[in-house]
Amino acid sequence: MKKALFLTLVLTLLPLHLTQAAMFYSDPAVTSTSGDGSAAKPFPGLQVMVENGLLAKVQSGDALMLRPGYHGRVRIKRENAKMTYIGAAPNTKVKLGELDVDGSNWCFRGLEIAPPSEAEEKIYSREKSRPASTLVTLGEHTPSTNLVIENCYINGGHDSSQWSIKEWMSAVSGIYLGRHGKKLVAQNNYLANLRFGLTVGAPDSKVLGNVITDFSGDGMRVLRDGITVEYNVIRNCHVSDSDGDKNHDDAIQCFRFNDPGKEVNGITIRKNYIASWDKKVKHPSNMQAIGFFDGPLTDFLVEGNVVNIDHWHGIALYDAQRCTIRDNVVYDEWTDNKMRPWIMLGTKKRITVKENSVVGNYCNKYVLPKGSTKEAKNNAPCEKSLYTQRRAALLTEIEKKFGKLHPVAKLPRLE
Repeated sequence: MKKALFLTLVLTLLPLHLTQAAMFYSDPAVTSTSGDGSAAKPFPGLQVMVENGLLAKVQSGDALMLRPGYHGRVRIKRENAKMTYIGAAPNTKVKLGELDVDGSNWCFRGLEIAPPSEAEEKIYSREKSRPASTLVTLGEHTPSTNLVIENCYINGGHDSSQWSIKEWMSAVSGIYLGRHGKKLVAQNNYLANLRFGLTVGAPDSKVLGNVITDFSGDGMRVLRDGITVEYNVIRNCHVSDSDGDKNHDDAIQCFRFNDPGKEVNGITIRKNYIASWDKKVKHPSNMQAIGFFDGPLTDFLVEGNVVNIDHWHGIALYDAQRCTIRDNVVYDEWTDNKMRPWIMLGTKKRITVKENSVVGNYCNKYVLPKGSTKEAKNNAPCEKSLYTQRRAALLTEIEKKFGKLHPVAKLPRLE
């Protein structure tokens, strides 16, 4: 009965076509490498599997189910012709200390990825090496495509409430979709207690339905063309310039990685919720929201976002051409704040800002220089009632798509 139930739970994780593929099992409690990967004779933990060449027995299109426990730091480099799955059964706790993957057609699902405890460090010999500065790295070292990280809980420490300024500034970062990747996906992950949340250096990638909370740098960095950022919640930024942190914090920042001055093209920032804080924090930072200062920016779409920010830059696109800012709500609930947020088209590099559309937004200040738009209409001030309504509607939409509680973190999307 238990075996049948387990198999049923496993199959619910996989697309229909994958139910015909081979299913393998990995158990960190197993010390022998002689098992065949069956439910009765599972492989050892994932790090041991990789180091002993056992992952080769999981063929392209197969699935590897990780049993509860700590599976070490995992570094994989392999091409697959079909999507190949590594994940945890529902309602089981599977932890990695690090995940670094290059290749193609890998999907990692339902894992907790966090720095190892002292006891966990003693399990695998590799744990004596220098800890990673980023917990999840996909496609950074060699050309990679179709790598997916989803439904994972990525955290730099479970309780950061008493962290010092130094601890916040030295915290590990969350996810890096690397510069040699293409068409990578980060979906419905919960990222918490980090330096930088999620960096996207891979073009044509998608960042969907993630929660990025409690960080001290930037929530998200977008560094290449054709990236889509939708339905994410970004909140609670810690440690400011006055604390000695010289990073100018942004919820979402954009610039061209390793190629300054070259345009960034075709970015979509849609239906994200951004808030400076939704709880009281010890070392607050008044981050900028959507702050894109390092253009040229061409053919961007910034649409349907709801922003509650205590900084001037609610939505700021610099050196923008043919960009659209549409149907956004930008509000500031801190009534004593002198840095009231705006929607702005600015310039930094003396590039002609032109042919942009700013339509149907709600914000209490607009900075739209003459000649910067082909249309600027139906823009209005933002009242609290309107912000509250649109925030609730967006959260309902996000929860309908991705769930009220994160499946692994077991935490809500908002405090």
